[in-house]
Amino acid sequence: MAREGLGAAKRQTIGCGMGCLGSIIGTLIAAVILIVLFAPWAFYIGGHPTPTTTWEGYGKLHSSSGADYGLYLKLSYYHVRRSRQNLSGGAALCTPQGKTLQYGIDGRIDGVWLYTEGKQTKLTLEKVKADTVNATFDLYGEWQNGRLVLNDRGSMGKPFHADGSVDPKGRYNPMPIKNEQANATISYGTKFDFDEFCANEIVKR
Repeated sequence: MAREGLGAAKRQTIGCGMGCLGSIIGTLIAAVILIVLFAPWAFYIGGHPTPTTTWEGYGKLHSSSGADYGLYLKLSYYHVRRSRQNLSGGAALCTPQGKTLQYGIDGRIDGVWLYTEGKQTKLTLEKVKADTVNATFDLYGEWQNGRLVLNDRGSMGKPFHADGSVDPKGRYNPMPIKNEQANATISYGTKFDFDEFCANEIVKR
């Protein structure tokens, strides 16, 4: 009798496990269907197949003050009811002094449904909790030929100095750079590509 009871318990456990797995698979399929219907662009961000709804790229961010930075973006489809935000993710910025800052991203692509091409995009790069330096800034732009063309509209003039450095204690620059403008063109690429780019093109020897 004890053995029969144990066997029944095992069968129930297995059944529950299979049921839970089926429920998870069903939920994933339903989520994919909803994205296909309402946000198909998420599978083709920047003209590049993105089956995981995530796009990554890197490039040079050039400031009118003369400083050059390396910028890496990892953008993922994001959806919350009654919110204009449809992007989230992470970013990294390497400075001429060899410091790499880590960011979280909140953002949106306006008026997008099937393709991102030509769509206006806003990204807010916010410092992650583990980083003591608060060098938050915004980027605005649009997708052009699979690349994300961006401008900071002067927002980097407060956290960054003219040479590309930031205060080690995370304080904003008391004398923001006047009329500062920074521009970047971000092309598809990996974090490894970004690390190589920073080491060879950005960090001053």
